[in-house]
Amino acid sequence: MTSKISILAIDLARGSFQVCAVGQDGMVVFNRAMSRTRLATLLADHPACIVAMEACA
Repeated sequence: MTSKISILAIDLARGSFQVCAVGQDGMVVFNRAMSRTRLATLLADHPACIVAMEACA
């Protein structure tokens, strides 16, 4: 599944992260909340891709 992901869009929050994975065809692969640990594992295990982060003050 993760090899089809070309963009990871991450919304930074205090307790969790909302992660939207977009495939090479522009379709959403998944969109879910993740803990800090789970996000770190996803990023460490995933092949290179674009990572876009959003944060508001």
